[in-house]
Amino acid sequence: MTMKTRKKRNRNSELNSMGDALDLILAGHNAVITPDFIMAKNDFLHADIGHLNPKDLNTFDDEFIETLVRCNAKESTYEVGNSAVLMQLSQNYKQQRNELCDYQAKFDKYIIENDVAASKELGNFDPYIKKVVIRNEAEMNVLYDYISLYRKAKGKRAAVQWRVENPKLMNNTNKTVISAYEKARFTLLRLDENLPHGGIRTTNLFTQKKNLLMDIALNGSNMEGCFFICSLLDMGEYMMTSGGGIPIDATSNAGKSTLTLLKKYFKKLQTAKSEITVNTIKCAREVYGFCLRGGALENMHIK
Repeated sequence: MTMKTRKKRNRNSELNSMGDALDLILAGHNAVITPDFIMAKNDFLHADIGHLNPKDLNTFDDEFIETLVRCNAKESTYEVGNSAVLMQLSQNYKQQRNELCDYQAKFDKYIIENDVAASKELGNFDPYIKKVVIRNEAEMNVLYDYISLYRKAKGKRAAVQWRVENPKLMNNTNKTVISAYEKARFTLLRLDENLPHGGIRTTNLFTQKKNLLMDIALNGSNMEGCFFICSLLDMGEYMMTSGGGIPIDATSNAGKSTLTLLKKYFKKLQTAKSEITVNTIKCAREVYGFCLRGGALENMHIK
């Protein structure tokens, strides 16, 4: 399985330097079950950092999940067009992705300053060795998203506060994507159909709208029929994600358990008037924490 990463964050040398700064460690696992790579038993050396009990993988609501699988979108926000149109959108997507990556890379210092506090909220901080437990770049991207989009700084979304404190970082070239980034919505997508040039027909389960998602790496992973938990940016003619994301296979117990966590927040997020509310923060914290502690992204490779 492959997933995208930020342009500035996918080189081994840079990952190593970030690893030193964040005290990243590799957490060895004794056993895994299902394709989700969720732990089947506790590791006594890291008893407080997640490694979910087997019972955590059986707390799902089949009826709720079936409604997600069968949901019919009420409206469409796009027209796919022909291959030439998709190619043009793909080129625009690549440019916007690079602009966002460059912008995000400038805030690594802030991420480092807040990684411990955030990981304690998510439950992937190991109190015995006093380190943040991140196994790979896929997990790092989820942690990055949580810190930047679902924690506040001086009363504002952290991503917004960064821009307020560094207004010169926004320019005419990156203004569109940065504005969309600051308004990103926590989202559950159903990946309905792969299209040429990195396009994916998706259904946003919160808005019940069909969207065109441009995501070359996710398209290449061929995950049609699965779900994708992410932060969604509205780029006008298409959607893109903020960089982190969690693929969910609704046929596995672990996948069903993850989707079921959304149930108590579902209607509240459907009717949310702003991008970040108390319920959005609680939902993102619970879902991201569940997946990071359980190792759902442990064997995901980014290229």
